[in-house]
Amino acid sequence: MGVMIFSDGARYDGYWKDNEFYGRGRLISSNGNVYLGAWKAGKESGTGYFESQEGYTYSGEWENGMKEGLGEEVWTDGKTYQGHFHLNKKEGKGKHKLPDNSEYEGDFKEDQFDGNGSYKWSDGKIYVGEWKNGLMHGAGYYMFPDGRSYKGEFFEGQKHGHGIFQWYSLRASLLRY
Repeated sequence: MGVMIFSDGARYDGYWKDNEFYGRGRLISSNGNVYLGAWKAGKESGTGYFESQEGYTYSGEWENGMKEGLGEEVWTDGKTYQGHFHLNKKEGKGKHKLPDNSEYEGDFKEDQFDGNGSYKWSDGKIYVGEWKNGLMHGAGYYMFPDGRSYKGEFFEGQKHGHGIFQWYSLRASLLRY
């Protein structure tokens, strides 16, 4: 166990092995960012907590200095993400909430909604279906707060191909976009 103060003002308090951060430790960077958690070969590895000077936090699993596995991000504006990470990006299953109370729950790929998921807007609209590169893409079901709905195909965020649009009076129309 030891303390090291770097020439730029950064400070490490914790354990060492072979002249590298190893085991439990805390690094306060010169810019005010803080990491508290497990280290291996001088890099964040294992369970840890990060807080930026601006107040963004990440709590979860790390590997080779990157977010890897389960974790939670919290931004100062109220935005949150809970789920899986791979190589510092949202990847796999997760839940993303926005400050306006909109939320997405489903699959992520490289920080984007990608795969199957549902999005609930703060105004009551809901989409359940396939996503690609952050956009509704593939088969999906879109519901409006007044009871109308569309079930069909989407392409790059727009209704596209075959689908059924239904009004709350149970009238239905077969549409092609």
